[in-house]
Amino acid sequence: MNWSMGDFLVAGFLLLILTLSAAYLLFGRGALSFRIGFALSLATAAILVWVTGAVGLIGSAQNDANLAYPGLVVLATLGAVTVRFQAKRMALIATGLALGQSVIGLVALIAGWGREGASWPYDILAATIGFSVLWLAAAFCFRYASKPR
Repeated sequence: MNWSMGDFLVAGFLLLILTLSAAYLLFGRGALSFRIGFALSLATAAILVWVTGAVGLIGSAQNDANLAYPGLVVLATLGAVTVRFQAKRMALIATGLALGQSVIGLVALIAGWGREGASWPYDILAATIGFSVLWLAAAFCFRYASKPR
């Protein structure tokens, strides 16, 4: 790999996010289900951005359609800050992420984006299903955390 300084900075930032999510999960305060959902969301977002930047989900990493995935994560982050990380609303955001992930994958398949990839369309299908399931698992955790005890 021929990494630039920017690549190392992004990788370091993503590893920092993964480390902080693990620390919050293990040592944070609040409901365990919320901590699991939050850590799962952070880990999923970090892995999605990492994979998209490293190899790309839609064709190669140079395919501009891959920018939709980090854009989805940025929108979700803004949404989470806006709702002040309230569990019930975080469940809606995580559900929206699963829906957004599915829409991006569906549009890529219909439009034929990434057709140059060696395992198209299976790579897009697998990534769409896998990441959508992770987002839905986080949504389930947030929803569970929002229920009164």
